[in-house]
Amino acid sequence: MSNSVRHDEGARLCVLHAEVIVLDDVPPGNENGLICHWYVSMPTGAQDHIESDPFVVYQPGSKVKLDWCGFLVVDARADADLRLTVTDRNGNHLGVHFGSVDKLAVSEQFEMKELPLVHAHGTLARVTVHAASQIRWTHVCVPARTRGTCEFLAANDDNQAGHIWSFLFPDRPPPGKGSSGQLLEQHENT
Repeated sequence: MSNSVRHDEGARLCVLHAEVIVLDDVPPGNENGLICHWYVSMPTGAQDHIESDPFVVYQPGSKVKLDWCGFLVVDARADADLRLTVTDRNGNHLGVHFGSVDKLAVSEQFEMKELPLVHAHGTLARVTVHAASQIRWTHVCVPARTRGTCEFLAANDDNQAGHIWSFLFPDRPPPGKGSSGQLLEQHENT
């Protein structure tokens, strides 16, 4: 890389690609859309959150293609809690997976895991997630990050996240940080 790039050995960029969700049941309110959320919290009290575009599940067991990426910057070797949830459009949490960044994004190579989203009565859904982690790099003009923080980045505003996005999705422009609010209509009936 050129001299205009700063490597931050004390931080890592974790790529959290939620590819597909399969719901075992169709929850009430589904017709208005469901939303997945990544939540991260650090021992320092720092926290951040991002959400997917809304989607609808038409029948139990059908796959909904999300292709939703979170680009998370945390301290290297941080003990960061990570939760993946699914909610209705009113923000009611329907299922959750509790984990940690260091257990999910363990390598520079993408690893696929199926994460169960559970509720009081069992498993609501399963999300196929591909996760990887690499040393954080930025342009030298970007202010250095503060240790003990965590932040989800927008692929359209960050060179490293945008580079990874263009590798994963060469035919799609990088998205911003927030949800578009548009219902996704990409379903596979299996």
